[in-house]
Amino acid sequence: MRVVLTGATGFIGSRVLARLLAEPGVTGVTCLTRRPPPVRSDKLTVVTMGDFTHYEDALLDRLADHRACVWALGGKEQDAKDPVAYERLTHTFTLAFARALVPRLTGEFTFCYVSGAGATPAESARLPVRQATRLLKGRTERDLIDVAREHEGFVPYAFRPGGVLPERAGPAGRLLLAPFAVGVRQLATALVRVACGDVPPPPRVVRTADIRRLAR
Repeated sequence: MRVVLTGATGFIGSRVLARLLAEPGVTGVTCLTRRPPPVRSDKLTVVTMGDFTHYEDALLDRLADHRACVWALGGKEQDAKDPVAYERLTHTFTLAFARALVPRLTGEFTFCYVSGAGATPAESARLPVRQATRLLKGRTERDLIDVAREHEGFVPYAFRPGGVLPERAGPAGRLLLAPFAVGVRQLATALVRVACGDVPPPPRVVRTADIRRLAR
């Protein structure tokens, strides 16, 4: 199967890319990116994007036979200082891709969206801290659900880790965040397994405990 990946040069996306390239069942990975990842593989196709809101017909035709996407592109908490740019990065880009691609799909397409804890489709957040990021990710989840309602075969999953630890996180950090967070390798494994259909379908909202279970 062939898989689309965004955010391939980022903290999470780079681990997802390595995992996808190592998967025997993955025959090709198409990275939509602003800059090429520092990886070379016969499986890898890199498409340099100048604008994540616009997709040429030729590119959509090439992506139509892909069966899944891991969308690891999105704004981080610190990006929310510029609300317009954060909304564009987190919500606009994600929905532009989904809405452009789904009319071309000929079979089931799994969309694994890297969201975050506290996001809800109702765009509500109990705590004021990080509220902007939660609201935008919640809206993105909700709008992906709307795309799924309009296009049979488009299957979105929202991954909501409470936090993501680097592979070499120190003991203090792991102890502090262990009840809520997952390791980046765990998250990448869970994303790839769901994208590739290697596990029974999880809940549409994949939380920390689900991610740990899927990564075993």
